[in-house]
Amino acid sequence: MYKAAEGADAVVMVTEWHQFRRPSFEKLKRIMRTPVLFDGRNQWPPAEAEELGFSYYGIGRGKLEY
Repeated sequence: MYKAAEGADAVVMVTEWHQFRRPSFEKLKRIMRTPVLFDGRNQWPPAEAEELGFSYYGIGRGKLEY
């Protein structure tokens, strides 16, 4: 999964597969060009992602829901 994120401007989560639910956000941020996450399955913890410097967008999830 990390190979696909290398140099990416954004990562889009569109699966519920367990192997993608708990990535190392620290590693993702290091290898991405721009730390932006679109969580189409609402699998990732928004507060944790934003605390680490990601712009997080949960599809169908308002900013105040976490």
